[in-house]
Amino acid sequence: MTVFEEKEGSLLVVPKLYEGKIQDEHRDGRGWGKVPGRCYQTSLGIEGGTSGGPVFDVEGRVFAVNSTGWGDQSDLAYISHIQSIGGLMLRLVQTQDGEVHENMTISELINRGSIKVVN
Repeated sequence: MTVFEEKEGSLLVVPKLYEGKIQDEHRDGRGWGKVPGRCYQTSLGIEGGTSGGPVFDVEGRVFAVNSTGWGDQSDLAYISHIQSIGGLMLRLVQTQDGEVHENMTISELINRGSIKVVN
């Protein structure tokens, strides 16, 4: 449900959760793709547009993000370990203090406390 009045509004989002299992680990990345570092081949059937979305462990903690899905294979996707993406640069990030930053890495957001990582 979406409700807007003038420039402000609200949006109800109902996330779709996918269940899957890790099938293989690639400690040094897959050798191709934009995300280097440790990743996992999974049986998650993620859909287009979910790249960068969180992947939770059985205790509900984020340990990875969706990085690659295959539209023609509903049971194959790659996820990137959260520690592998720390150097990724994000553009136009608004931090908790309201300041907008032209460029900021995920590691910088973690160091500021904007992203909490559980080991």
